[in-house]
Amino acid sequence: PIGYRMVLEGTTKNCGGGKTWWGTWVSCEENGPTGQIWEVDPFGQYPANMTVLGELGGNYESMAYDNREPRLPRFFVTNDKASGELRRFTPDPAALDGPDHGILTTPGIIEYLILTPDMADETQGTFGWTDQRKLGKASAEAHHPNLEGIDHRDGLLYFVSKRRKELFVLDLDRGTFIKSSTESGVFDGQPDQIVRLMDQDETAKAFSSTSDGSTTSAASSLDSSSFSRPPDILYMTEEGGARAGIHGRDRQGRYLTVLESPEGADETTGLAFSPNRMHMYFAIQDEGILYDVIREDGLPFGGTTLNVKYHQMGEEEQDQGKD
Repeated sequence: PIGYRMVLEGTTKNCGGGKTWWGTWVSCEENGPTGQIWEVDPFGQYPANMTVLGELGGNYESMAYDNREPRLPRFFVTNDKASGELRRFTPDPAALDGPDHGILTTPGIIEYLILTPDMADETQGTFGWTDQRKLGKASAEAHHPNLEGIDHRDGLLYFVSKRRKELFVLDLDRGTFIKSSTESGVFDGQPDQIVRLMDQDETAKAFSSTSDGSTTSAASSLDSSSFSRPPDILYMTEEGGARAGIHGRDRQGRYLTVLESPEGADETTGLAFSPNRMHMYFAIQDEGILYDVIREDGLPFGGTTLNVKYHQMGEEEQDQGKD
């Protein structure tokens, strides 16, 4: 059966959040000094609880985790302020031996990201972690203010600074990072959620031709023969502009338009795939319309969703992002 019910009440300005590997949802309040981070069980086995991730409050946006080492998992949280630190939470080892819903409610170790760009090329550098929040806030203000969404894939941590309009990728194992601009003349709004097409045999075909051999609109600016293996594609939804759509960016930084929404739609969001990758879903935010998209050639999409969002910065948002 299809239905819905309220699972979290008494919170304010809930933003992106993120899911845990044990099936619960972490809801982040973007509410300044009183903003906290909550864990919600969608199945109702236990009530919603405030986690220890939020400490003294903040404009919290989204959460991601890295559990490649089962005895040393890490959780990452973004803070949408001009000096909003990126925090890393390491659970108490004893909490890992108990029920899963105690992992985020038991005090552990909280650290903050410190970026050190290269002197010769600030688009890359190294990073570390500190237990001093003021140092994390200073690093954020200098290098990655107003953080939005965040996600982790295979040892790489992705997050974005909406104020700088930059995408950061941290190699968690090597302690290095790269960043790139999200601005492009291909579309007139700002990127929103991101989806990455992983290496699958059919990825290159998806951006070369349709089943009848004609070139697709997505392939018009992309030469698929230039890839020795299927290209990684970052799918992006869009905020702002006359016809917000779905766009892509390849590993060389070239942009392409996958589709445009109907006239007047100013924000696409909620980009996701079905479990079998045969359907791509997105929504028009203001109108509340949900779209189900399938490929003309009948092949599956190869994407995995990243919980990352970009936002267009207006004067009101800039004022709210200041400390």
